[in-house]
Amino acid sequence: MLAAGASALLCLAYGATVLGPRLLWLALLAALSGLAVELVFARVRRKPLTGGAVVHGLLLALLLPVALPWWMAVLGAVFGTVFAKEVFGGAKNCVFNPVLAAAGFVVYSYPTIFSGASFAHLSPLADPANAWQIGALLCLCCALLMVVVRPSALWIYLGIAIGAYGIARYAIPETALPFDGDLRLLFTANGFMTIGCLLSVDPAGAPQRWYNRLLFGLIIGVAAVTMRCFSLYENAMLSALLLANIFAPTLDLLFAGRAKA
Repeated sequence: MLAAGASALLCLAYGATVLGPRLLWLALLAALSGLAVELVFARVRRKPLTGGAVVHGLLLALLLPVALPWWMAVLGAVFGTVFAKEVFGGAKNCVFNPVLAAAGFVVYSYPTIFSGASFAHLSPLADPANAWQIGALLCLCCALLMVVVRPSALWIYLGIAIGAYGIARYAIPETALPFDGDLRLLFTANGFMTIGCLLSVDPAGAPQRWYNRLLFGLIIGVAAVTMRCFSLYENAMLSALLLANIFAPTLDLLFAGRAKA
């Protein structure tokens, strides 16, 4: 969680220089909103406050357009904390990533408003043109930090890379790929790098064994590219990770049963 928080702060600092200080305001609101919900549940359950909602709020701000109304950031953070975390009993018991549940709630509830520049959507088409390169490098540095803190995260990253590149390069016709087949855009725009590097390795929503983590990453990579090419949703990586979260417990149970047999 500390590594995720440090990564979020690093990306927010750069995002604020490119997109403006309002990004920091959204991050503060999202963090405080999630913390308030977590505090209420901690008091009701008489359990210690973990503070994980603060990190989730910071990560959520990276996915939100800077022009998004402030109350949507608050609403999303509250929804994600309540319905993706607390109703399951807390951080160690949740099925879906609270950050993605929060962002998904805003995306699918207000699709016409959820648009505009955000850290997660930096690409070669953005202004300034080189912002996406620094943003992508920051995400990769954050991924390296995650691997240092939790080496098992490497299997998820490897699965995403193999699945995404393999299906984009060898299975899907170039005419069906967005951005005229430019893989740089496919793998940097629409939150692919941010979600893949910062959110996919959350241990609460990932399988436990290394081979299941590899399969988990493959599901994310394949689903993200497939949905981006053949659906109307630009936020395919967000949907792909939420989908993979559903399979995570099943992968552990399925392969654990076979191993015992």
